[in-house]
Amino acid sequence: GEAIDLETVFKSATQQHRFNAPYQTGTDKTWPTKAFSTTHPIQHNDIVVMGSDGIFDNLYNDDIHSCVRHFVKRDSLDVSNLQHTANCLSTLAEVKGYNEEYDSPFAKEAKAHGKNYPG
Repeated sequence: GEAIDLETVFKSATQQHRFNAPYQTGTDKTWPTKAFSTTHPIQHNDIVVMGSDGIFDNLYNDDIHSCVRHFVKRDSLDVSNLQHTANCLSTLAEVKGYNEEYDSPFAKEAKAHGKNYPG
């Protein structure tokens, strides 16, 4: 199938009390009403990628686009492709997260806060 063009049109801000202290409903008495909520118009064939800090701390937009582009083709959007995309994202995030030489989004944010977190 034909490859798709991808563009990130919205990415939510990290939802946390302070650096490296994310909101966690049920474990730290953060109420769901404190979470960021927004609405966005979507169109037929839009792809929405949702994930936890495990994905977004370890992958840049280009990494996410790479997984989506590899498995989702313009003429063959089906559930198995979406499952392969999810597997790609989780595996890539895990591999990069354990690589102490990798300058992850989390590691860059840590440096901005005067901390050193490799991988």
